[in-house]
Amino acid sequence: MLTAAEQKRRKKQLLAVVDAVKATKGADGYPISDLFCEQPDRTQYADYYRVIKRPMALNDIRRKVRTVTTPFLYFVTSVICTQ
Repeated sequence: MLTAAEQKRRKKQLLAVVDAVKATKGADGYPISDLFCEQPDRTQYADYYRVIKRPMALNDIRRKVRTVTTPFLYFVTSVICTQ
């Protein structure tokens, strides 16, 4: 089990990863993540929701990191964050 301090450190790492993805810019200087920050409108893009059963946008990931449970947080940070 993670200590409270370790959990806070790992959440901070994950939020930094999400923020870095959101801040990444293409060759034209514009953010490449704009289309992925929010989920598409369900009425306009019904086909998307038929194909993607559990859509997740960057802002959803950010919210989940803030409220994530310790086992999930431990797993994710063990896989993608440096120790």
